[in-house]
Amino acid sequence: MGEIFDEAERVTPEFRKLNRKTYTVLGKADIEVVNMKLRTKFKAEGEFDTLSGYILNKLGRIPKEREKVRIEDEEITIQKVQGNRIIEVKIKKK
Repeated sequence: MGEIFDEAERVTPEFRKLNRKTYTVLGKADIEVVNMKLRTKFKAEGEFDTLSGYILNKLGRIPKEREKVRIEDEEITIQKVQGNRIIEVKIKKK
């Protein structure tokens, strides 16, 4: 038997393509899956598995919403932050 979902429950996809070079990605997305799907070259180093952990590790701080940062030649806009977690970002590929 499969999983049962409440019809009112919204499922947010981890990746959404906005245009040819721009995507929204949930912070909980696995960094290796991000690299595979978006053909990015984020280096998974350290004790993190997620895009959020990767960004926090690179910055060394919690970014503000709508803040733009450049990591590995990709422009990342922080879309949503909750406490010390990055919930969603927008990645604009070079």
